[in-house]
Amino acid sequence: MKKFQLLNEVWLYVNQAKIFNARDVAREFGLSERTVQRYIAELGELGLPIVSEAGRGGGYRVLPNKLLPPVSFTDDEVFSLFFAYQSLEQLQGLPFAADYSAVLRKLSSRMDERLRGELKRLDEYIAYLSPNHPLPVPWLKFLLEHAGSRSLLRITYRSGSARHSVIEGVPLGVYTSKGFWYVPLWDRARGKTITLRADRIKGAETAGSPPKGIRLPTLREWLRSQGRSEEGPSVRFVVELTARGVLACLDNESVQPYVKTEEDGSGLAVLEVPESALDHVAGYFFTLGPEARIREPEAAAGRVRELARRTLERYGE
Repeated sequence: MKKFQLLNEVWLYVNQAKIFNARDVAREFGLSERTVQRYIAELGELGLPIVSEAGRGGGYRVLPNKLLPPVSFTDDEVFSLFFAYQSLEQLQGLPFAADYSAVLRKLSSRMDERLRGELKRLDEYIAYLSPNHPLPVPWLKFLLEHAGSRSLLRITYRSGSARHSVIEGVPLGVYTSKGFWYVPLWDRARGKTITLRADRIKGAETAGSPPKGIRLPTLREWLRSQGRSEEGPSVRFVVELTARGVLACLDNESVQPYVKTEEDGSGLAVLEVPESALDHVAGYFFTLGPEARIREPEAAAGRVRELARRTLERYGE
């Protein structure tokens, strides 16, 4: 094992042990006590707060800290970190954004000129054109922190009609989709989870602990449950798709999981949707024009025919 790797292992060992002596470390790693003492001195120079203990036998103590041991990266790992950050920069209002920038500055300061030059060169050949909506999301970090603690929050929210309302609930987490940040929130008054646009949250404060006896899902559990109707009857959609229709549906994150593609590129979408969403889903497939044909339910096919008739009237036959 290389010295740098071994120094990392010693760091982890003593930071977890808190109280130790050179003999313990020497026995654990097969080193001499003199080498261990030299390593301990180097760890102190790297910032790990180690103090020597007086008394019989001597020893050391690691003071409380949140430091991580030094980490080494390969060139490919460094490239991955930088370009992953570049993709994140397209999003408005990243939580802990200042910390991301600090990490990149520290990485850059440790690079040699060759690696910095290679990064600059590659930067000319890669771009992330994600949707970016210049809408402030000042409460994102606050919401994320309180999602972890399962705190009850009092949120001032502006709906699409520009009206403001106050909602008490527990955030399950935050996620981004198509350039917007969203917050699934267990609504105390309704007793169910609703979804809020983070940029429409105008104020948030803690309001106590959530009611006892209620198990709230994690964000990932909630995301996996989407698309499965748990409230009221559902309707089965069966939609024939041309090759272009398949490509359009694969770009829609709500429909994509339910598309089956044939060898010639055409396909079939089979999905269950809440009965209350029938018009909305029928309207989506209407936007695909001749690339989609709703085979069932007949009510949805009728809705598409009605939309087509009204469109023809609008433009004139």
